[in-house]
Amino acid sequence: MNIAEELLGSKARAKLLEVIFLNPETQYYGRLLQKITGLDHKAIWRELNLLEKIGVLKSENDGRLKRYRIVPFYGSEDLANFILKTSGKSSVTKKRLWGKKRTNKEKGKVQRYEKLFEEAKQLILELDKGESKD
Repeated sequence: MNIAEELLGSKARAKLLEVIFLNPETQYYGRLLQKITGLDHKAIWRELNLLEKIGVLKSENDGRLKRYRIVPFYGSEDLANFILKTSGKSSVTKKRLWGKKRTNKEKGKVQRYEKLFEEAKQLILELDKGESKD
């Protein structure tokens, strides 16, 4: 365990926050976080619910999926940098955490990401339908 895991009291919580703070402008859903982190889905849902309850994350329903995003708060930049630095990752800037105006190049990247995200979401929904029929 690294120091962030020890202080936060949960390896799953530290890992989820690390992933989310690495790309604070991204919205994540549980299965994607499970694939990224390799953590057990029960641990992920427990931590996501806790982080949402205390106001660190906010969720939005998107059909059958629930997407989570970081909610900037006073001290969130410091928390993000602490978690990322203790795991050996680069720090996050206030502009990335709180949002900034995007250039046309960045807007294009965001649009491509959103398109890929929608395609991935559709594939997951199709897979879920196939599993429920079995």
